[in-house]
Amino acid sequence: MRLGIYAFFDPEGIADVGDIYYLSAVAAEVDRLIIVVNGEISDGTYKNLARFSNEIHCRENKGYDACAFREVLLRHLPKETWSSVDELVLFNNTVFGPTRPLAPIFQRFSSASVDFWGMTLNSTPDLNYSTRLIPDGIAS
Repeated sequence: MRLGIYAFFDPEGIADVGDIYYLSAVAAEVDRLIIVVNGEISDGTYKNLARFSNEIHCRENKGYDACAFREVLLRHLPKETWSSVDELVLFNNTVFGPTRPLAPIFQRFSSASVDFWGMTLNSTPDLNYSTRLIPDGIAS
């Protein structure tokens, strides 16, 4: 079972189109998604996030994303469910993209003999930023 924990923060509590696009791409690759919000969010943002998970936890914006992940693991995910988690995907809303499908990346690392992996670089030197990356139908 692949569990995703998404840490969200925006000073105005608003998820923009890019946040929703990124969340939708990763949500398609996990079996269960828990969303943790650092701070407060607008009603519209709550509704947008709820399209991907019914597990949304709002917390004080203290300790940044690492403490948000910790809080979910220790307070909102019972220890007896930990053994059913094969992969843990920790991600936040500070990412631009994805610029290509995520499924091949997750497939590659699911079969790899690694304990930890992360994506930090984009190896697409010819990325055309004028290309429409956000599909129609996704609104902020």
